[in-house]
Amino acid sequence: MPPLFSVVIPVYNRPDAVCAALESVFAQTETDYEVIVADDGSTDETPSRLACYGDRITVLRQRNAGAGAARNLALARARGSYVAFLDSDDLWFPWTLACYRSAIERTCRPAFVSAPYQVTKNVNPRVPSTPHGEPALTRYEEFYSVPGNPFFSFTSSSVALRKDALAETGAFMAMRANYEDMDLWLKLGDANGYIHIDEPVCAIKFETGGNLSRVHSANRAGILEIVKRERSGQYPGKDSRRPQRIRLISELLRAASVQFVKERGIASALIVYAQIFAWNLELRRWRYLLGFPAACLWEFVGIPAFRWGHRFSHPPNREVRGQL
Repeated sequence: MPPLFSVVIPVYNRPDAVCAALESVFAQTETDYEVIVADDGSTDETPSRLACYGDRITVLRQRNAGAGAARNLALARARGSYVAFLDSDDLWFPWTLACYRSAIERTCRPAFVSAPYQVTKNVNPRVPSTPHGEPALTRYEEFYSVPGNPFFSFTSSSVALRKDALAETGAFMAMRANYEDMDLWLKLGDANGYIHIDEPVCAIKFETGGNLSRVHSANRAGILEIVKRERSGQYPGKDSRRPQRIRLISELLRAASVQFVKERGIASALIVYAQIFAWNLELRRWRYLLGFPAACLWEFVGIPAFRWGHRFSHPPNREVRGQL
């Protein structure tokens, strides 16, 4: 009988991290799952470390092609009704899959379940006690109907997607770029049933200088692909859902442009600004349209324009220092 969950973990040259991620899966209180690790052409001891797990996991291997392509490789073998993703340098709490199951059973098999996560710099975080009772949920008809900016309220390691809905999207963009997960959320925008777990937190994301999310060129490539796909009508909903899509995309990319500025990627920031200028004009985002070029200039001459934060930046996740 197929499992409820297929746990998909892409990895590239992270032997210690992926083993820690796997141990967090094996510590789940929910046991109805399979584990598929997609090795994206690792050249270190990652393959031998994975081999130690024997038949507890399925290991697939490909030439290095990026996280999106690795996830797609695993999806082709997934047997579960739902696919739960875990990045190789992230961890789950013991209750993560159980919370997903609860959300699924209480809301009639939604297409898309997401959950909050915590960010930490501590390499040995302490897991808090098991939460009591059922997880707190917020229900939406679909992802497009979520108000505000939902993109940063969860991460790719804190989602479970119904496999049949995921199959209809064509899965992840296979190009070498970041934002492949944001692109997928947009492709799931009108899928029936989006549930966000408000509590408890379901994943730990480690903030390190080596995160691929810090690579400006990869971020810029993913952003430009999202803009291209929207302009060429590749996201669902066609003209009738365009207002929701450009609102969501503009919220996402305004935050990205501010992050570029904070990381001294002024050229990338201005490229993003130019790409979404017309949409922000349509949305009457005057503060951003008028203030952002000045903020870039201040940063360029050495004045930290975003020292105290900015409302277009990523919403703060509950950062953990010392313990969780």
